[in-house]
Amino acid sequence: MKKLMGILSMAVVLNATTYMGKLEPYNTITISSEVSGKVVFVNEKKEFSYIKGKETIVKIETQEEDIALGSLKQSLKNQSEIFKIQKQNYINKSKVKQLSIYDKNQEKLSYLHTKQSIIELKKSIKSLHYQKDKKEFLVQDFYLGKIEIDKDETINIGVKLYNLYDFSTIKIVLYLKAEDLNTINEKKVYLNDKQSDFKIFNISKIKDNLRVSTHQVELVKPNTNMDKTLFGEIVKVEFK
Repeated sequence: MKKLMGILSMAVVLNATTYMGKLEPYNTITISSEVSGKVVFVNEKKEFSYIKGKETIVKIETQEEDIALGSLKQSLKNQSEIFKIQKQNYINKSKVKQLSIYDKNQEKLSYLHTKQSIIELKKSIKSLHYQKDKKEFLVQDFYLGKIEIDKDETINIGVKLYNLYDFSTIKIVLYLKAEDLNTINEKKVYLNDKQSDFKIFNISKIKDNLRVSTHQVELVKPNTNMDKTLFGEIVKVEFK
């Protein structure tokens, strides 16, 4: 009986393929600045924390955009008033039979020109708002890593600001030999000797450049306990 148990035990060990993997966030996003300017706000209190509600993390000075927007909005207001007057003048004069067609057309051209000016002003205002929005960096539903810049620092385009981590899903990346890929879909995934909810998400058909003769395999599972998950933990992974 002891001999039979020993054989069965050996069979389990021999049939199980063991790997070491690391618990990782599903995705990592590097946020860089698309504009240059002076940093006027850095939300250091949110560094290394999971951000649920929308929060401003970094803000770049928008003084030039604010001044230009104020001027454009005033011009838009003035042009809108002029347009109303010119349009009404055209309507009134178009009813006067004594006026020539030329005079009536001139009146129409005048208010159409103002109308086009209003369109161009609105486009400029929209463009400035878009430029201004690029200077405020908001985060929601991500884990925020280290903020790489400081308040009052002047930054250039392309400067890294921080990394964001998607904690909604846990990922493990393994590297398996080709002969091990044929059967893993039929097996359960065990973590530290316990059956887990991890599923095979992706199997690379191309051999890895660094780990020669192996294929990258991604395991994933929903993260149901974001507050207690310790990413970076090394775990033993088996397919049984």
